[in-house]
Parts: sequence; structure tokens; C-alpha cells
Amino acid sequence: MFGFIHSLVNIPFVKKMITHNRLAVRLYFNWKYRREDPYGLRTQDYEITKLDKTAALATPHGPFGSVLEIGCGEGLLTERLAPLAKAVLGVDISDTAVSRARARLAGLPNVRVERMDILTDSFEEPFDLVAASEVLYYMGLDQLPEAIEKIKNLLKPGGALLLAHARARADDESGVDLKSFGARTIHDLFIADPLFQPLDETLEPGYRITFLRKKTA
Repeated sequence: MFGFIHSLVNIPFVKKMITHNRLAVRLYFNWKYRREDPYGLRTQDYEITKLDKTAALATPHGPFGSVLEIGCGEGLLTERLAPLAKAVLGVDISDTAVSRARARLAGLPNVRVERMDILTDSFEEPFDLVAASEVLYYMGLDQLPEAIEKIKNLLKPGGALLLAHARARADDESGVDLKSFGARTIHDLFIADPLFQPLDETLEPGYRITFLRKKTA
């Protein structure tokens, strides 16, 4: 059943209908998180290694004052970013994921978790680091330019951007089959933006992690 629904929502016209209705996106991810750890981030060695490598790519460039993680889920990457920052805000569109992340991260005084939508909600101030891991391909391709502009505005001048996404066969030589676009499309759009300077990268057969800096002028 899960595989059928996952395949269904990745059909282009179905995905477009869902991604452009933010309530539908919220309900979908609440359904997705009906059971704990739906992506195996706590139990699968592959996912654990990817999380570790994502945090490790940012570590030499820290510490950071303020960090925003977009699509924090149950807080597994948030937990790894917390030692690198004075203050971390994790946001997710799913109420269920936010509740679990708050419980997981309750012992970290520098971490706050809120239910927010990156496309529709406003943030009070820009950040020193924005992290987006396994999240931007859940938008429509036509929504990516809006997301990129929002992320640019969420970063302070000289702020950093940490991206981690699966590679997809649709736009790369390796990766997963279900996604219509993946790390290559997403990361290259940021790299092509003259406001960003790529500084570091980890490239694996199944995923790509990129660290960029927003230019000061």
C-alpha cells in the first residue's frame, strides 16, 4: 500500500496537484509520519552514514550563530547540527514530525522546532546557515525558483547553505528511479546562481551533499 501511494504521488500531474496545495502536502506528510522513522534514518546504516556525512561537510565551516533546517522531520540531522551552532530552528510541514522532533531534541537548550511551511510562512530574521536535506524535490519543479529565492532571503550576507539530496536517474547517471528530478537539478540551480559560491561537496552513487556560501556583495 505504501509503495503504491508513493508511486502515485510521484506521477507528474498528481504531484503537481498535491505540491501546489499546501494543505494536501501537510496531510500527505502527516500520513507519511503515521509510523515512526518512515525513512529509516535511525535504523538503516546507509541513511545514518548520509546524515553523518551531511553534518561533517558543514563542520569545518562552523561554528555558526543561527541555523535553520528546512524539513527537519523527526530531528535526526537537527541533532547533529546542534553542536555546531548557538541556536538551531528546525521546521517541518508535518505536525506529527514536529511533535516527535520536539520530544527527541527536548534536552538540547539551543534547539527549537516549529511547524512551518518554507513556501508560505515568514521568518523573523535571516540565518548564518540554512540546511535543506532530502526536502526540495518534494516541491514541483516550477516551485524551485520560488524556494531558491526564499532561501536566499533567509541567509545573511556571507551565510552558508547545506544541501543534501538523493540523486535521481531522471537527471543524473545514477540514483533512484521514482523521483522526476534530484540532486543534480536542485544543487546545480543554486550553484548557477551568481549569489552563491560552492565551497565543498560530497558525491556518492546515491546522493550528493553540497556546501555553498552566499556572497556578501
